[in-house]
Amino acid sequence: MTVQIPPALQALVDGLNAGLAAHIRPDTGLQDPLDARPSPPDHYGQVCAALALACAGAQDWTHGRPALQAWLNLPPERLGHLPFNRLALLLLQRVLDAHGTGDSERTAIAAGLQRCTLRGHYPSNNWTLLAQTCRLLEAPPPERAREARRMAALLERWTTRKGGFIDFPARPDRRFSTPLAYHHKALFLAALASHVCDDAALRRHAHRLLDWLVHCWDPAGYAGGFGRSTHALFGDGCLIAALVLLGVDARTDGDPLTALATRLQRQRRADGLLWLNPAGPESAAASWDSYMHLSVYNAWAAAMIGAALFLRRSADP
Repeated sequence: MTVQIPPALQALVDGLNAGLAAHIRPDTGLQDPLDARPSPPDHYGQVCAALALACAGAQDWTHGRPALQAWLNLPPERLGHLPFNRLALLLLQRVLDAHGTGDSERTAIAAGLQRCTLRGHYPSNNWTLLAQTCRLLEAPPPERAREARRMAALLERWTTRKGGFIDFPARPDRRFSTPLAYHHKALFLAALASHVCDDAALRRHAHRLLDWLVHCWDPAGYAGGFGRSTHALFGDGCLIAALVLLGVDARTDGDPLTALATRLQRQRRADGLLWLNPAGPESAAASWDSYMHLSVYNAWAAAMIGAALFLRRSADP
């Protein structure tokens, strides 16, 4: 279908992809210019970089393929963030199938999925929700409704009465944690699930999360507040991808996508990647949490936004 992508968003995506491609080496894949070594093996930068460049087209995929191979070459004991990598692989599978992928790509993705086993529960609710999204995406048609009900039940349990996402604990009582970055992630996962699965409960949860969030952003493209990783590129990527999947585009009054993309462009580094929060141009990495890596969050944002645009072009939400 025709999707009206705001020019600022297209420029943001093009810049992210160009920055990632410039930092991919044939043998070691995605490099992290701040760490001065390949993207951390226990994260998801390599697979997300491959997904982002596959979404950009066949020519860009030639740059992304070495990133996937570099991750496949890692010993299993060095891997981490398995639900994140599994989601990226499942989306990559859809993109490459649409492009007419060859046997070598199918074999590579199948091998990658075997390395990304899922657990039933994780310490953070956003991880458990991500794992359930993977189960829904890969469920055969007879099982899809059941997996959708399971995901809707998780969203019901982990959403406040007003619609905020609860990241901890797994069984909320009077005290709980609602970091905004993970609200953005939950919104994206709900939007993704409701896009690929025609389920009324998932759609209701996605719009409920969105209705809560609109009180947290402003016309300048800031959508954060207190809490962990506020205004981190990870959450911004989730938010933009969610808005794309929910049908927000250049025709929307106020056009939040343009505001968000314009603000992110001010975080551009000289090497083409983005600083991970708005303070980056002045504070560099001083305001980051210890688990944040330049290559990882840039790859995640590019991949999730690119996949959302791919899915929007493929089918009407």
